[in-house]
Amino acid sequence: MSIDAPVSVSQGREFAFACTIVNRAAKPQKLISLDVADGFLKGIVVRSTEPAFAEAAHIPIANTMGYFFNRTLAPGGTLKVVFRCYAVKAGDWSGAVDFYINSYASFLTYPLRTIVK
Repeated sequence: MSIDAPVSVSQGREFAFACTIVNRAAKPQKLISLDVADGFLKGIVVRSTEPAFAEAAHIPIANTMGYFFNRTLAPGGTLKVVFRCYAVKAGDWSGAVDFYINSYASFLTYPLRTIVK
């Protein structure tokens, strides 16, 4: 798994960041959700994702916005989720993305940071 995000963007501009999931297991795996930290979203608005998320909901106890996909990856398969965003407010916005695979009981966390100038 990985995240590819720009280091900096200009305020008032659109940009994208991508989360890539690779299934290295011998059986299918399901991407349940990608949860983006509130700290990152204080200055950035997610407009859409590709592929499109099935639903989104704020998760107050985790201080994240959950984007639910429920997509199955075949063994050896790769899924790239592109978040289309808008830089609303200048600042140094950071947090993490939690990758929920197969259940809500465990997740992998990867850092996310973009400076809006």
